[in-house]
Amino acid sequence: MADKEEKPKGDEAAEAPPKKSKLLLIIALVNLLAVGGMGAYLVLFQAPAAAAAPAAPAAPAPMPATSYGPLVEMTPLVANLNDERIGRYIRVTLHLEVPDEETKTKVEEAIIPIRNRLVIFFSELTTEQANASGARERIRGELVEAINEVLGAPLVRRVFYTDFVVQ
Repeated sequence: MADKEEKPKGDEAAEAPPKKSKLLLIIALVNLLAVGGMGAYLVLFQAPAAAAAPAAPAAPAPMPATSYGPLVEMTPLVANLNDERIGRYIRVTLHLEVPDEETKTKVEEAIIPIRNRLVIFFSELTTEQANASGARERIRGELVEAINEVLGAPLVRRVFYTDFVVQ
């Protein structure tokens, strides 16, 4: 009888792995159905909205609230900061916004005096002034004034940074 009792135990042990594999199979199928359902939803409900947009008559794109004029690209500018304790420098790359192409040409012709004024401007800054909260915005306004002073007229509207490093 001991042999008969052991056989059912062996049979139960043999049946246990199929239950685990059935459980894994069920979990895999549920996940597959969930992912398939999400994919079907995206294809059925999101694609028509995207396809309908090009079919609509093309209306002129509204101008952004802030439009940009031509930009004068300046090469990177490096200057030593006015810091007595440690030798620090600033590296800045700027773009100058002007109202039209004619003004852009005038500004490009005066780029050397503008760079000279900017080197002097940045050399007078301390590390604390360059890194202070809100300093970059304050400096942008001062740069516009300094550049327009060199040009003798308010030709530059705004200054944009593409690089601003204090080291």
